[in-house]
Amino acid sequence: MTESVFLEQLKNALGALRESERQDIVADFREYFANGREDGKTDEEIASSLGDPYELAKEMLVAYTIEDRFEAVVPDKGDFTKVLIESEHAKLIIGPSPDDQPHAEMMDHTSDTTLSMDVVGDTLEIKVIQKKRKMFIFNISFTTTSPVVKILLPKRTYESFMVENDNGATLINEVAALIYKVESDNGRIEVQDAVAEEFQAVTDNGRVMLTNVKARNVHAETDNGRIELKSIEALSVYAKSDNGRIELEKVIGKLHAETDNGRINAYIPIVTQAVRFETDNGAIELAMDRQPENATIRTKKDWGSVEIFGEKARERVFGDGSTLIDLKTDNGSIKVKNRM
Repeated sequence: MTESVFLEQLKNALGALRESERQDIVADFREYFANGREDGKTDEEIASSLGDPYELAKEMLVAYTIEDRFEAVVPDKGDFTKVLIESEHAKLIIGPSPDDQPHAEMMDHTSDTTLSMDVVGDTLEIKVIQKKRKMFIFNISFTTTSPVVKILLPKRTYESFMVENDNGATLINEVAALIYKVESDNGRIEVQDAVAEEFQAVTDNGRVMLTNVKARNVHAETDNGRIELKSIEALSVYAKSDNGRIELEKVIGKLHAETDNGRINAYIPIVTQAVRFETDNGAIELAMDRQPENATIRTKKDWGSVEIFGEKARERVFGDGSTLIDLKTDNGSIKVKNRM
């Protein structure tokens, strides 16, 4: 193994450390190679005496604290009213800043991952990018651990807050924006304590979990994964999963939930607005604190039983029947009940 190959592997293996720490360590080993050559040794002999660079890095990392493993950045000066976060492969943890300034720091990353934060116009742009690598060396195993990126934002109501995470979980707490949009190709989305006009959380693969969200319209969607909505206040709420159950608790607003494969469980204390639940394969269960005052509960199923407040009936009308509760399943039971 040549010096350049050895040092490159060592630097990659030390990716969790700050850049300055990595450079110091690599410089020490570069000097070791220089001294060895002065003694008449070849690069291969020197590398062999040092051992595997990945094992060396593992031993050295033990001596460093968590703080040493963070890569922190600060933005260029400038005010901003919008936030755009783009990540190719990372676990994102986003929350409120303690000092009214934005902060971003990265942990457990390799040298192939870079973190940047800049103010461009009226937008704070934060990017987590993986460099494209050319593989010329065989029989080398590269770590694929996702970096953890912690982002702290000033507490204010942004014009827009957008997160695009290709691969990795996205966890957000206490962010407010007029337009609030979170997207992921592969990874769960968890949002707590959000305020918005338009709220959207969409992932191709992974759970969507929303807690204490207040918005005009809420849209939660996943192709493969569960959807969990708790303490949601909105004019309209839409939840869709192609493959996965939907669980709703204390959701206020006109409600539409559908899944191709999975059950729908809902607890709505008092139903005052339209409810529509649809599933191709799965049971539907709707619990309330009491029977609705003015509603029509209408059910449709191909296979399975139906029970509405203890009665085996496909439709029941309460009061003037003005609020429609529409429940449909192709394969599964339907049950509407008082919460125990």
